[in-house]
Amino acid sequence: MTTPVARRKPTSTRIEHRERMRADILRSARELIATQGIDAMTMRKLGHKVGVTAATLYGYFPSREMVLQALLEEKIATMNSMLREYGRNSDRGLARLLAYAAGYRQFAMQYPDFYDLYICQLEPPRWGNLESDPEPQSEILAAMHREIGMLMERGKMRVLDIDTVLRLLWSAAHGYISLERTNCFGTLHLDAAGRDAHYLEHMGTMLRGFLTGAGIADMEHMVQFAGRQGQARSENLG
Repeated sequence: MTTPVARRKPTSTRIEHRERMRADILRSARELIATQGIDAMTMRKLGHKVGVTAATLYGYFPSREMVLQALLEEKIATMNSMLREYGRNSDRGLARLLAYAAGYRQFAMQYPDFYDLYICQLEPPRWGNLESDPEPQSEILAAMHREIGMLMERGKMRVLDIDTVLRLLWSAAHGYISLERTNCFGTLHLDAAGRDAHYLEHMGTMLRGFLTGAGIADMEHMVQFAGRQGQARSENLG
């Protein structure tokens, strides 16, 4: 009777080699997408760029879709990090909601190919239970949910279904971004600050529809304060 040959455990050197190769594959995929777009990123092109055959690539990623999924997971982590930073640098409530909206647009403009991929492959959030949703993209949705709930509790926002308000704000942000990228608003001639202001003006108008008188007063105060800051910056530059 033949004695089964025990499989050798991967050595640390082999594991490190696989990790380096995987990192090289993803780095090359990012470069291909940045220069040629997602549609042009094929396993054959990727293998040529890495310096291995397509067959070798399949030992690391079973399909092109798995490469894109790995890259998308990286970018979702980047998006969450960006949005957390925008949120930390703003006051709670209205200012933070608009900050999250600004960060979301910044991600879409900085990584347009991955934004499109993110929207196409997005797992439906657990509406009604975002706090326990394990999907990474639900982290910021849950944070926005808390801000909206707090505004309602403080009488700054009309008491409505929070998920409905959140979906409408998300839809408004995505719709604006999609139309802006095709210059439907005619804003591409503006500088970056002008385009930012145009977007936030639209998002603020959308948000005002959910606010009470007290909430609208807070928003007007925010706008006046931002205007004074902008004027001061202009005078300092002058």
